[in-house]
Amino acid sequence: FPTLVTVLSGRHRVGARLSRVIEAGRGVGLLFVVSTARPGVETLPGRIKAHLTTGVALRTRSRVASRLVIHCDDAVDLLGRGDAWVLTPDRLVRVQAPAVRPADLAALSPTPTSVAA
Repeated sequence: FPTLVTVLSGRHRVGARLSRVIEAGRGVGLLFVVSTARPGVETLPGRIKAHLTTGVALRTRSRVASRLVIHCDDAVDLLGRGDAWVLTPDRLVRVQAPAVRPADLAALSPTPTSVAA
């Protein structure tokens, strides 16, 4: 799947533009990953959230943030250290997300090399 990854910091107002990109992209089969460290109405407005079909929540500090991502208060009670909720279009599933260190990733992937054209 073609994928577009976006990180929302809450400092920039990109809601309307990102919403249009997500709308158009879903129509042609793009997969969107939107990530933020501070889920809030300002960072993840309803226009964007309406087009996202799945949510992943690690432990949140507030019930409001939990409801914004997975539509229930349960992310506040997660244990941390990779404990997560995944909201799919039809159900909510508790999962354990593995922690991966940069050294582990380096051991798995070969050193990037440039390719001459």
